Amino acid sequence: HRSRSKETQIVTFPQQLFRIFTQIIFIFNEMVAAGKEETKGPRVRKNGLQNADVEWCWATTKVGKPCCRRAAGDNLPYCRQHLESGNPIFKTLDNPTTGKFLVPTIDLPKGYRMVYFGTRRRWRECKDGSDRAMTFRDNGGVIDPFAVPGQQLQYMACPGPGERINTRGTDKYFGKRFEDGLVGREFVTTEVIPKHHQMMQWYGNSWFEARGITRENVGTARYPALKRRASVHKERCRESNTSGGDVHRKRVLGEVTNILSKEGDHSNKTAKTKGVSLPRGGIRAGNAVTA
Repeated sequence: HRSRSKETQIVTFPQQLFRIFTQIIFIFNEMVAAGKEETKGPRVRKNGLQNADVEWCWATTKVGKPCCRRAAGDNLPYCRQHLESGNPIFKTLDNPTTGKFLVPTIDLPKGYRMVYFGTRRRWRECKDGSDRAMTFRDNGGVIDPFAVPGQQLQYMACPGPGERINTRGTDKYFGKRFEDGLVGREFVTTEVIPKHHQMMQWYGNSWFEARGITRENVGTARYPALKRRASVHKERCRESNTSGGDVHRKRVLGEVTNILSKEGDHSNKTAKTKGVSLPRGGIRAGNAVTA
């Protein structure tokens, strides 16, 4: 009886030891996995300049590296520091003739993402910042950038007749339709913007008409704007005029800009005739957005 009991203890002890060992290994692996998850860095976009996830700051440091901080949690993909001070690679300057404008301090690649943000308000409540307000969602009021620290995109100029846009708004918004506080709309560069070249946003023809302002070129010798490309349509118009054929109506920008914004401009004519100052007009891929 004693030998049988001793044999049983010899058999079960290694089994118990093995079970304890496997449990220790399992717990250790769980701790390692949790540590890796905690220290895991953000995904970086292919351009290498900014983070890809909205949980991390989208700003780029002065040396051209993505910010290493998490987003502050105010609906916007910016850390507290860059939310208050702005993106370090953007620089706001002043033109005595046409007003403030925005340039990058490094070459911006196509597809660089940023946010036009501000306080959500009803349009009639937007006073000081009405000239720079942008429509927020459908029937969601406007994005008022006035007196919002770190808001730089409000200073993007509108291209003149001989210049072209290089940014556009997307369908991505930050914040709910009737949310109080900061909200925003994603903007993206449509082409490479060289260092110290102006960043351009299309306001819409109605924006100028409602304010009685004549649109003019804004580029300077030191801070130029990208020139309008010669279009095939323009060349055909020139050939038609030379040959005595039908004369086509000239388009102000010579590209798709006015075609895309035509619908939005037409819908704003009633408001313009009543003397109402309209929000800026934005461009979205495929069709127009009055924003």
